[in-house]
Amino acid sequence: MHPDRMFSSPELSIILAERNQTMQSNAIAVQIYQLRKTLGVVGADTWLETVRGFGYRLVVPQSDKTPPSSTAHGGLHETP
Repeated sequence: MHPDRMFSSPELSIILAERNQTMQSNAIAVQIYQLRKTLGVVGADTWLETVRGFGYRLVVPQSDKTPPSSTAHGGLHETP
């Protein structure tokens, strides 16, 4: 929801804790690893950057920020 915004590890811990997930000392690193692995399936694993000393940031390349065409969704049309 917030591309290019940096999230600190404590912020991410709060978000994950709100989803009733058990938090361990390395929980954020494990979640980031799993997210990168999932993003890697579609070639987007480099979108998630580690910001040393702060946390993480999602950086979507400019070419991927444009809305997909209707043909990319099997011919479905988006409603305005």
